[in-house]
Amino acid sequence: MKNKFTYIAVEDEPLQLTNLIETLDHRLDLQLLVSFESAREAFDYLSDPKKERPDLMFLDMQLPEINGLQLLEAIKHFSPKPKVIITTAFEDYAIPSYEFDVSGYVVKPIDSAKLNKAIDKAIADLKNERKKHPGEAPFASDNDPADLFVKVENRMVRVLPDEIIYLEGANVNVKIVTTSESLLTRNTLKKMEALLPDEHFMRIHDSFIINLKFLKSYAANYAHVHLDDRKMPIPVGKKYRNKFKNRMLDHLL
Repeated sequence: MKNKFTYIAVEDEPLQLTNLIETLDHRLDLQLLVSFESAREAFDYLSDPKKERPDLMFLDMQLPEINGLQLLEAIKHFSPKPKVIITTAFEDYAIPSYEFDVSGYVVKPIDSAKLNKAIDKAIADLKNERKKHPGEAPFASDNDPADLFVKVENRMVRVLPDEIIYLEGANVNVKIVTTSESLLTRNTLKKMEALLPDEHFMRIHDSFIINLKFLKSYAANYAHVHLDDRKMPIPVGKKYRNKFKNRMLDHLL
């Protein structure tokens, strides 16, 4: 049985984060992996298969852009999930948070006795699970690691990269056009490009990324992707033309 249980902390208030970590440092059985100021950063970490998986997550509820409940919704397909202990100044989230099987709900200002009680419960549950499943990885996802979760209005939406036809960026918004729907998310095309697999996606314009699986034809200035029952022309930017042309030549028969 491991001597230390790892954790991440998600808290946007620096003083609250410092107080939480200092309290947790008194426990010899816990080790901090990393802390985050936003739920989006935490989700990116948890969904990256290259990152070390935490045993526990201490989660604030009132966070910028995406709140704690939305993060819990986004990771609910991960199995087994890290044990979650809510640390918040608000009691309103208590009932909805327990729908996600959290290990504890501690209201700020944090009472160390109540926090330790929640930690003890979470660790006991972890130990029992590992006795039942000794060979199981500590944290894994039922989804393909490449699956994306994007914020659309006030909800997190799962997007399968294989179903994306193209993405169109405009300032801090990105329109994602899939085989079944069109989604608008507050993000940048550069950030979306970094999340998509290189083998299928290519940026061909300052404002467009296409999924090459849906490419039907191309010319010097345009690529045509299959959208519904028609071909949708996507402009090829001047600075992207040589790279696009060379990639197409690699597939020339």
